[in-house]
Amino acid sequence: MKISPEKIFRHLLFLLVFLAAIRLGVWQLDRATALKESAKPIAEKSIVALTNLEKPRVTISAAAINRLVEVSGVYVKSYQAPSQVDSKGKAGTWQVAALRLSGGSAVLVVRGTGNPTLPSGEIRLIGRYKPSQFQDVSGFSDNPLTLTRIDSALLLSSTAYDYYDGYVIASAEFPRPMPLPTRVPIALAKPHVPGFYWQHLAYMVLWWFFAVMVVLIWLGVGSRPKT
Repeated sequence: MKISPEKIFRHLLFLLVFLAAIRLGVWQLDRATALKESAKPIAEKSIVALTNLEKPRVTISAAAINRLVEVSGVYVKSYQAPSQVDSKGKAGTWQVAALRLSGGSAVLVVRGTGNPTLPSGEIRLIGRYKPSQFQDVSGFSDNPLTLTRIDSALLLSSTAYDYYDGYVIASAEFPRPMPLPTRVPIALAKPHVPGFYWQHLAYMVLWWFFAVMVVLIWLGVGSRPKT
């Protein structure tokens, strides 16, 4: 029995539409599952030494972003980073200090707001590790101690240190500095899935209902007697 090209094309078209509807329903189910998972609290990982997590002059890895790290060193210079916005949406000027580690490497540390005096001597700090800012946050300044963005690449030509990529937002320093800086609040980044849980499930049902209708129409067309 010979099958006409028209019939082959019609069957292929129905098959493609059916598979597309099934896939879209699965996609909506995946979105609903991801949305439900994103609502769960994020388990905080244990504090790790920055020197065990990353290396200087190497791009920060995805696994290191937002990790709580500890690092020890000596503050060597203080910078001002204006127009920064914290996790609560509050804008201000942040104090960004260069912390020199043993071996000649360094890392940028956001100590807090304002411009308090840097503590002298060896400092051990704990904070959250963040990726460098790639776009300028504030306008150009000819002041070498003003940073338009928090990015160690801005300092490579003016210092002799091997900087770690990214920066640390300090939450604690030891020994306790005086005066105590006003810390910058930082929230754990959570995955954002647009929409609502039941909305995605409703779309899933609609797409799979559409797939069933395609099958019924497909079978009806195939069983229709020739005239």
